[in-house]
Amino acid sequence: MGSVLSFKPCWIMLGCILIGACSNQEDKQDTVIAVEAKVFDVTIQSRTPNTYNYNADSASVGQEDYGHETRILLAIPDILTLFRDDVILSSIAHIEIQLVANEGTVNPDNIQLGFVSQNWTPYATWNSRFSLASDQDWATPGGDLLDLAPVSPDVEKVADGLSHKKLMFNVTDSIIAAIDAGEKIQGFLLQIIPSDVNAGNTSKIFTSNHSSAYAPKAILTFNNEDILLP
Repeated sequence: MGSVLSFKPCWIMLGCILIGACSNQEDKQDTVIAVEAKVFDVTIQSRTPNTYNYNADSASVGQEDYGHETRILLAIPDILTLFRDDVILSSIAHIEIQLVANEGTVNPDNIQLGFVSQNWTPYATWNSRFSLASDQDWATPGGDLLDLAPVSPDVEKVADGLSHKKLMFNVTDSIIAAIDAGEKIQGFLLQIIPSDVNAGNTSKIFTSNHSSAYAPKAILTFNNEDILLP
């Protein structure tokens, strides 16, 4: 990646779906098309506000001792393509971001996914969108957000006998609202809001450095009938 977060989609299917250019596929029987999108994540910490080399396979997201906080930035290149002018909005059926937590001590309402307003790089830190260049600071340390309500997850067990929880964030309405408003979501910011209703104010979240089974992912689902041209 260069100095800004500008990815090329890793597969062509999405572009074909979104711009309605696949009229030759009218014989498909499916009413929806679901694809799994790659998620790129960076952990940022107020404890080390100018450090970007975080390579652990999990992050203790939330409020730490002495007022420090850890957050995760999530970039999903294929969601960025939804903000093109030729996207058919009615084709967007369901956009879900999935994370896996190793523990469930936080009230789901206090686990929040915000919508990042500025592009950033793998060298992002708490203070900077691109720490290797000057004049790239966040306007607000910890990440700049659009004026969209944050989304809290639905939670389910990963499997019987495991304490792991799958966190499922439905960002469909927020993405459509941003497109309608002419705003572009550059990425997502995971944070935990401290509260008396939480058993703890941190949660261990698996990053993309972990096994693919627990790594962050996004599921993009499209209405096939709205995609195809008559």
